[in-house]
Parts: sequence; structure tokens; C-alpha cells
Amino acid sequence: MTRIARAPAGPARGAAPPRARAARRASSSSSSSSFGDADVLRWARRAWCERVRADGDVVVDATLGCGRDALYLALECASPDVIIRGFDVASEALEASTRAFEDARVAPRRFAFERRCHADALEAMAATRARDVGVLMANLGYLPAPGLRADERARRTRTEASTSARLVRAGTRTLRLGGVFTVVAYLGHDGGAEENEAVRRAFAELSPKDFTVVVHAVVNRKNAPVLYVCERVR
Repeated sequence: MTRIARAPAGPARGAAPPRARAARRASSSSSSSSFGDADVLRWARRAWCERVRADGDVVVDATLGCGRDALYLALECASPDVIIRGFDVASEALEASTRAFEDARVAPRRFAFERRCHADALEAMAATRARDVGVLMANLGYLPAPGLRADERARRTRTEASTSARLVRAGTRTLRLGGVFTVVAYLGHDGGAEENEAVRRAFAELSPKDFTVVVHAVVNRKNAPVLYVCERVR
């Protein structure tokens, strides 16, 4: 059974870079703002910046999308020694993410993106690497695009309950001590509620001696996204 508790307040191992400290201050100063449903991303970003280390930590975005979250971490939280790995099944996601990093003048040596299923990628990492990931993130659902009709959204490739449950089980096996894994589950599309439940069950199976999992959700808005924050504590 997994503990549902407030996030630990302890500092990350290693000294944080100046931009990480600035990002944390910005997050702290905005913590009293309204808790709208989009703010789950703000909470996730705060978790990343609090946990990433300056000494070449491993960072993984398992569902790149347009690359916004990975780029935020690269610019605001991570030191120049941190390499950000990213995965997505959509070639347009990889193209958009690469373009975003290039436009922001992030050095090519600092990121490596691959077209691959999020679950497959993390299972491979769990099988071949030591537990060395400091920050792992995944935003479930489908690649966002403005102006899509409902029928167009329904046809877009999306994450599914079975693969996202695999992602959780594999992803937690890659975390270093003190590492954090955030998952944002969206409920508004077909299959979203089932996927969220599969993710919740996978996190609930974790040993409370090894992990702490916190859930952040807006309960008085229909289909508001749900944020899971998982930390390895042993």
C-alpha cells in the first residue's frame, strides 16, 4: 500500500545551480495562487526543480509532446552538465521538441530524443541501467494541437492504460535515491479515466518503505487532470 502524504521538504542531494534556486523561489512565491486544474504542471515543475542535482543528474521526459516541459527543465532547473533524454511515438513531437531546444539555443550535447513508446523505453532503461534517474516525467494523453475538432482529437495517437501502467512500474525502478517521478493523467478524453485508474493502481502497489507517492487533484472540477509525484526514499 502506498502512502499518500505531503511532499518531503528536504533538499536534493548536491548543490543546485543558480537557475534552479531561482525557479524554486518563483514556484514558492506563486504557491499561494489559485489551484486551477492547469496548475498541476506548476506543481510538477516545482518537484523537478527541487530534486534535480547539479552534478550531471539523469533527466528523462517519457512523453515529449512539444518539448515544453523538457525545455523548462533544461533552462530553469538543470545545470549544463545535465543531459535530458526524451521519448515519444509521434515523429511530429520529436521534430517540435528538437526545434524548441534549437530555438532556445540549448547545446545539442545536452539533449537526446528518440521515437519510442514510453513504456518500452523505460523498461529498457530499467533492465540495462543502474538506478540513476533523478527526474522522470510523463504527461499522458495525446499530442496537443490547437484548433482540433473533436473527431480529429479522437483519431490522434494517445497513451493507453496498459502501457502507462507499465511505464509506472518500469519508471520507478530507474529512480535514484531522492529521485522524483511525476505523471500527469488527463481524464477528459476517451479512455482517460481508465488510464488514470491504471496509473493509480500501479503507484499504489509500491512499497511504502521504498517510495512516497503524493496525489494532487482538483476535486470540484469535472475531468480535471491528476498529478502523481513519486519519490524514492530508500
